[in-house]
Amino acid sequence: MKKTALFLILAFILQSCNTPSYMFSGLSQKAYSFPEGSYLLNVIDAPESVRMELREMVFDKLEDRIPNRKLVSIQNTPVTLINPRPGFNSSAEDLEQLASRVKGYDYFINIKAEKPADDLGSIQIGNIDPGEANVTKVSLEIINLNEKVSVYHSHVRSELKVPDDSKDFAFSVSAQSMMKNSLKKILKRMNN
Repeated sequence: MKKTALFLILAFILQSCNTPSYMFSGLSQKAYSFPEGSYLLNVIDAPESVRMELREMVFDKLEDRIPNRKLVSIQNTPVTLINPRPGFNSSAEDLEQLASRVKGYDYFINIKAEKPADDLGSIQIGNIDPGEANVTKVSLEIINLNEKVSVYHSHVRSELKVPDDSKDFAFSVSAQSMMKNSLKKILKRMNN
């Protein structure tokens, strides 16, 4: 009897889950082998609620892969940028300006995370409008400051939509969790 009840509860929970899809685009290459040099991580352009967690994730996943663990956050340096969000299809002039401001570093890591739609929470109770969704976009770019070129970039778009046959009760994934999962996927793919 206990097994049957446990099975029914598990089936209900699984049937009530909505899962997001993650799509890569604009990938310069699958894996990235970190060359010798010092890396500067820019302030992550993301909602305040997840910015520190994304920063910790970058240090956790990349610090061991960078030779001599030369990964520093711009927040821990005296570097000030004229444009606080450089990169992501920057012009040659912008990259030249960035390289002149960021002396002493060989590579610049830029991350942007945004949530164009944040309609669903982790738990949904009551009828849900089928047009509601959680949509996030996360991008990571590495710029070679010596050559003033982008050497790696990757973008992940995640989307969670509620099916038309929405239930009165459902589990979902929040937009914040989707941003973290998207960055995890980018960092994991860089390791392959």
